[in-house]
Amino acid sequence: MLKNKKIAFQLSFFILTFTIIIFVVIFAYDYNVSKAFLLKNVEISAKNLTYSAANKIEGFLMSVQKIPHNFARMLENSTYNEEELKSMLSTLVADNPEIYGSCVAFEPRAFETDADYYALYSSKNKSGEVVVNRIGGSAYDYFFMDWYQIPQQLGRAVWTEPYYDTGAGNAVMSTYSAPFYIKTNDGKKLRGVVTVDMSLDWLENIMASIKIFDSGYGFLISQFGNIITHPQKNWIMNESIFTIADENKDSYLRSLGRKMIKGESGFYPVTNAMLNKDCWLYFVPLKSSNWSIAVVIPSDELFNDLNTLMNIIIAFALSGIFVLFFVITYISNKVTRPLNELANITKIVGAGNFDVKLPEITSRDEVGILNNSFIQMQKALKEYILNFELTTKAKEKIQSELKIARDIQMGIIPKIFPPFPDQPDIDIYAILQPAKEVGGDLYDFFFLDTDMICVAIGDVSDKGVPASLFMAITRTLLRAKTTKNMKPGDVLKSMNEALCQDNESAMFVTFFLAMLNLKTGVLHYANAGHNPPYFMRKNFKIEEFPAPKDMPLGIIEREYNNFEAKLEKGDSIFLFTDGVNEAVSSDGSFYGDKRLFDLLVKAAGQKPRKVIETVSQDITEFTRGADQSDDITITVVKFY
Repeated sequence: MLKNKKIAFQLSFFILTFTIIIFVVIFAYDYNVSKAFLLKNVEISAKNLTYSAANKIEGFLMSVQKIPHNFARMLENSTYNEEELKSMLSTLVADNPEIYGSCVAFEPRAFETDADYYALYSSKNKSGEVVVNRIGGSAYDYFFMDWYQIPQQLGRAVWTEPYYDTGAGNAVMSTYSAPFYIKTNDGKKLRGVVTVDMSLDWLENIMASIKIFDSGYGFLISQFGNIITHPQKNWIMNESIFTIADENKDSYLRSLGRKMIKGESGFYPVTNAMLNKDCWLYFVPLKSSNWSIAVVIPSDELFNDLNTLMNIIIAFALSGIFVLFFVITYISNKVTRPLNELANITKIVGAGNFDVKLPEITSRDEVGILNNSFIQMQKALKEYILNFELTTKAKEKIQSELKIARDIQMGIIPKIFPPFPDQPDIDIYAILQPAKEVGGDLYDFFFLDTDMICVAIGDVSDKGVPASLFMAITRTLLRAKTTKNMKPGDVLKSMNEALCQDNESAMFVTFFLAMLNLKTGVLHYANAGHNPPYFMRKNFKIEEFPAPKDMPLGIIEREYNNFEAKLEKGDSIFLFTDGVNEAVSSDGSFYGDKRLFDLLVKAAGQKPRKVIETVSQDITEFTRGADQSDDITITVVKFY
């Protein structure tokens, strides 16, 4: 859209745009720094406020915790009868108004040798009198109660999960249980548990004293996330931070709840379910009870003054940008007026008329430099178009010659299948897929006499036109040097001598040559550095040719070893170049010998064409999305 506008407009647009961007960056930086500074101060204030409340609660809880601990030490160090225990429990409840009730419970037959249950519970009745009752039995099996079982298993004093007492205290209660022991020859053994029940109404007063802005508040959760205190009363002991998170489908709040019950502390942004708006949450643990105390700070109240200041700054900035727009537009029009004339004339040049005369501008500023550049461009364009036409014709000629070279290359290898329809005891199929227009792979097969067939496969060390020429020479030498009385090693020696002569390009070819006697099934072969083929036995067993590889052809004159194997009717030979096992996928991994071996196991017993189609299709799927990295050649010979 801006391309159709004048330079004056574009200058105004871009200058104003970057001015606005710079302002926005500065504004955003200033806002974020101010916000971070404000948050840091609020975090410190919230931390101090929360720790102050936490210390008050911890101080009270720890003073209560001393009562059962002292009682437990007395029971461990002395022996008391039932009346003494009742008196002690009554005194404990009467002298500590913050305690609603207290209990001492013994292990089976630990107090009375003939009683499995023995527990005394002291509490205040409705009239305020302290009464002591014996509890425990099949109807109230305290051994499986949390207040008894948890300290028994953990071996230490614990606060139980808070609960709402409906009938006696009609308040949120929590029990602190401390185990006591008896010394034995093996160490010590649990004798029982001492508890105190405490109303948590006093917590409401402490939490209600937490005031942050107009709608901020504090709340307390238990070690399992249950809400102990909260401004919304119907949530107390009826909801947990996790049920609220589930109702609001808030996984983030759930993760904060897990942090709180793990005893962590922190300052986090959160959308408060009660206020239904963004808030900040600061929480710290209560070490003595594993509870967590938190304060909620509304974001809108927290940043209200900051947002008001920023709105004033934005209003002033917009006014300044509006004035700046008119100033920039006036200056841009004055500066760019000479360019308009030049632009109108150069439209003719853009239409293809390179001979049009450009205006004479004698100034040495940017406009004069631009005018001179257009004059030079006219000359350069004429020369470029002429050179481009010549280059295009030359490239088309090269492409045509490469196509002819490919056709010639593919024409010198056998490509009619089945190649010997009158020979029922042999079936051959082969493919050659060059990585470029022409390649350096080759395969060949031909009869030496009515009973002896020659099969060969090779891979030139390079790609492209040089490799294709070397491949054609190699294939010609194969046909010229091979006779029925020669062994494969002798043929390779003769070919190698010819290829080593005048080989200034230092090219070489890996080559595998085999001669199969169709009457006896005896296979003579030699390997000049090529991938070992595979035997595909009629019993579906895959075997790699065992003979070691000799040096490739074309490097140095030398002898080549002859090897012999035996084919049974129904056996096949799988010959291939390294373009198969070294095919590269889009992620850079290689096809590999193991994948090829496993695939041949699945394809065993099939006809040569089907075997090659199976392998070729698997390579295509493996390399999907990647360019072919090397020539791919496969030949399969099956002996019937």
